[in-house]
Amino acid sequence: MRITNRMLTDTFLTDMNTNLQNMRDIQSQLTSGKKIRKPSDNPYVATKSMQLNTDISINSQYNTNINNTIYWLNQTDTALNQAGNIVQRIKELLISAGNGGYTQDQRDSIKAELNQRISEFSNVINSSFSGQYLFGGTRGNEKPLDIINSASGNKYLMYSNQSIDLPVASGASNVASLASGCGDLDIRLGSGSTVQLQINNGDSIQNILDGINSKIASSSSLKGKISAISYVKGNQTYIRVTALSDKDITITSGTNITALSSFKNQYIGVDKINQISKDLSVEISQGVLTQYSVNATEIMNYKGVSASGIEKSYDLRQVFSDIVTDLSSNSGVSNLNTKDAEAVDALLENILAIRSTVGASQNRMDSAQKNNQENNYNMTLILSNTEDTDITESTMNYAALQTVYLASLQTSAKIIQPTLMDYMS
Repeated sequence: MRITNRMLTDTFLTDMNTNLQNMRDIQSQLTSGKKIRKPSDNPYVATKSMQLNTDISINSQYNTNINNTIYWLNQTDTALNQAGNIVQRIKELLISAGNGGYTQDQRDSIKAELNQRISEFSNVINSSFSGQYLFGGTRGNEKPLDIINSASGNKYLMYSNQSIDLPVASGASNVASLASGCGDLDIRLGSGSTVQLQINNGDSIQNILDGINSKIASSSSLKGKISAISYVKGNQTYIRVTALSDKDITITSGTNITALSSFKNQYIGVDKINQISKDLSVEISQGVLTQYSVNATEIMNYKGVSASGIEKSYDLRQVFSDIVTDLSSNSGVSNLNTKDAEAVDALLENILAIRSTVGASQNRMDSAQKNNQENNYNMTLILSNTEDTDITESTMNYAALQTVYLASLQTSAKIIQPTLMDYMS
């Protein structure tokens, strides 16, 4: 086979272009710092790099979740510490008030401070963080507790929106004295139909209450799901509507009693308390969910063991109410250092137990954060090894290719004759 000058030239140009392409690839790696610039350069490396970048991004979000949870738990522990200090002070007040030598005036002074402590306790449980109530459970956008203020200055705890107190008479009256006359109190359970409950001005409170309860009992949508009672607080007589169901109850806009107009479209319902009772959860790694919140019902409803060894269940609303009542008269003094003190001791133990659970969650989050940081470091290292250019290696390769390129130019200059004169000699 005859090797022509054209064949030598073509072969030379092909090899030179290959050398230049290799030099360009390495030069691109040196300037960009990456082994590839587009997926077609190396589909396998490109796919692996994209997956690693996705994993690092997801891991970063897990780290954000963990940090937010740590901040939340720190705030929760601070609030529980404050609550424990308040309860400890209430215990000290009970010990003082239980002194048989104290006069009623002295106990009234203690009761005044106790009422402030109850209000302070409510404020602590209504603490918020980052726009959500710490102890509000899944109902985090609404405060979990409310305070009822009696005309005598006493404070009573209740769940927010659990019940609505409707003023129907002035003073301790037995007769309704609504300035706007009689009318309908319209109530709807969930998305059901509205039921009209009649309140007649000038009618006896008991008759009104009997009529309301009779209407409730005859309504399939309300029977056993709400209750109504009357009571006197301070200089006002009220009818209290309380939720017993698992759905919200609405006092609807159809209520046409002017004196009760401010209660229109207000909601009460046990489902809100159920929302408070549900803990929040967060994903801290792939497929790993952890609960981290403390809800108000864990604090409000607790158990304790009496001095006789009997386990009791307590409702903090009733505990505080009983203490206020026992401080109000000589007949209740004996309860202050017995059943009331036992209830407060059990409350302190409950708060300590909850704080220990929060502490365990904090330890878990600290461990999760450390694991997250290690995972992030490892994935970043793998990503670097996958897509980053080894500057030293690439520089040496580029120098070698450059040497080959120059050598090939010199060799070809001698092999391929530049003129026709060599063929004429």
